[in-house]
Amino acid sequence: MEGHLKASSEIAMHLEMYRQRCDVCAVVHAHPPVATGFAVAGIPLDRPVLPEVVISLGGIPLTPYAKPGTWELPEVIKPYLANHDAFLLANHGALTLGADIYQAYYRMETLEHFAKISLVARQLGQENVLEPEAIEHLESVREQMGLTFPRACRQCGACELGGGVRTPTPGRLAEATGGNGFEELDEATLTEIIKRVAQRVIAQVG
Repeated sequence: MEGHLKASSEIAMHLEMYRQRCDVCAVVHAHPPVATGFAVAGIPLDRPVLPEVVISLGGIPLTPYAKPGTWELPEVIKPYLANHDAFLLANHGALTLGADIYQAYYRMETLEHFAKISLVARQLGQENVLEPEAIEHLESVREQMGLTFPRACRQCGACELGGGVRTPTPGRLAEATGGNGFEELDEATLTEIIKRVAQRVIAQVG
């Protein structure tokens, strides 16, 4: 995992997702056109209309707008993190989390696919919401699949940044930086953090 490319300008958002959710080992941020259209329109994708989406993602909330590339962005996502794996970022794009990069990627695909279907249904004038009994059944399936919250920690390396410590505490990454947060990390340290997490994920899925 070496190269010359710089970290994303949204590095603060990515790192905060790992810091807040010890079950997350991969983060995908993208700007899929239809899902982003919903984000720009200020419309969350939280209606229970497709069984596979209810099971795999639950609801998809819309987070408030925050300036890209700043610490405002992870801060506005925080209130939704405990109960969601996919998010629309107002006037910005979308974000998905996963136990590995494949799961995070497939969740992004599912989000965009759902956005396309929802858009068509709304254009046709009717988006039928599932009955409460059907939703209850789907939620039980989701629970059986281990997709409900809270979730057990994944030993992916995101917690192992300070002297090989594996204890997955929410403040572990901040502690590894001396308790000052990531805004004071230099580029080399950020690159090393990303490299370690990526290596762990590749080892798990490879």
